Amino acid sequence: MRRLVFALPEARPKKQDPSHDGVHVVKVSGKGQIVIPKDVRKRHLLERDTDLVLFESGDALVLRKKADVEAILRNEFGPLLRASEETLKELLGNPEDDVWDRV
Repeated sequence: MRRLVFALPEARPKKQDPSHDGVHVVKVSGKGQIVIPKDVRKRHLLERDTDLVLFESGDALVLRKKADVEAILRNEFGPLLRASEETLKELLGNPEDDVWDRV
């Protein structure tokens, strides 16, 4: 019995969409404003009045959504904050410290 073997044509690599390469050239206006390209705004869900945080690192500038930065800080520092609050409650709630109120 003879087997038929079919070779599928190789898939052509898709053309890379240049808007997804992560590099965009923007100009700073006379008022110090920049325009974020529409496709980038859409991809990152940036709407009118979205607050952004500008980080400076050496000669690099990085923009992040304020809500994302707040979430990162909550996740990173949340346990420390909770531990600090618990310790303060223990210290402030200690009845032995009430003796100083009568002095």
